[in-house]
Amino acid sequence: MAAAHEARISLAPDRTSPRKARAFLAMLLHEWGLTHLDDKALLLASELVTNAVLHAQATSTLSACLDDEALEIRVADPDEALPERVQPEPDAEAGRGLMLVSTLADSWGVEPLENGGKAIWFRLRP
Repeated sequence: MAAAHEARISLAPDRTSPRKARAFLAMLLHEWGLTHLDDKALLLASELVTNAVLHAQATSTLSACLDDEALEIRVADPDEALPERVQPEPDAEAGRGLMLVSTLADSWGVEPLENGGKAIWFRLRP
């Protein structure tokens, strides 16, 4: 993806990181003229960052890239375990993150990283 715009932020493995990620991404979307994507992008990024905090329990990186075709949001962490999409019970309080990503994103995926860890990404067409 040849990015016209690109930015990233490192996030600590604590409960404030999803809020910080949403604020960072909201600022970028405003600067890049993509506020119409706020609802989806902020929700999905928050889900991925929350998963990184809960499961990787290490510093993660959120990156955003925009080109002519799509906005791509990527959350990378050092945990090599790949996420599994599950079907949560109706009254479960967790377990819907990847289900939301697969439903709302135009495309998404998971990639192991060369130096260990993984990146989970999604794309939204502007």
